Amino acid sequence: PCLAALAPELLQASASPAVSAAHAALRRLLLAFADRMPLVIGVDDLTRLDEASAALLALLAREPRKQGITLIATSERTALETADSAHRMFAASAERITLDSLDIRATRGVLASIFGHSPELEGMVERLHAIVHGNPRDLLRVAQHLVDHAIVRYRAGAWLLPSGFAQLELPTSTGEILRDRLHEVSPSARALARAWAL
Repeated sequence: PCLAALAPELLQASASPAVSAAHAALRRLLLAFADRMPLVIGVDDLTRLDEASAALLALLAREPRKQGITLIATSERTALETADSAHRMFAASAERITLDSLDIRATRGVLASIFGHSPELEGMVERLHAIVHGNPRDLLRVAQHLVDHAIVRYRAGAWLLPSGFAQLELPTSTGEILRDRLHEVSPSARALARAWAL
């Protein structure tokens, strides 16, 4: 009933009475939390949410701003073009902020916030900026790759960055990193991924 009154177009996303009742209960719970203190809900990669969860977000997005709930979601620019109605409805009610590519200064800031300041940081900044061309998501993927492959290590409460970063053998793109990850999974997991990709 809550969905029907506030957003009849979401009924398809929550056709079952159980989903509608769950949405209504979650909405009441989240609004009760927001009455006590501001509430921020973050969603990384909106289009990966199932439709029922996206419908709940769309419902919350229709709440007046004074309710104390802030919703933040990320999405690739073109991903919503083929998304279902619940995802598109949430996006339509959102203020869009386009992230520009990071310049070298911003890349330095991101990497310093992760690994701290050290004399070796500058070599890392220049090398990774050249690999990712300022793409924030790819920068984080490459940083994770460095940790996963023990190129950067964490010891005694601090990150240890290698010296001579320019000479290290690193992937030349995030595509290479993703291909490497694919080769690290078991053959059965790869077969399953191939079947899903069809």
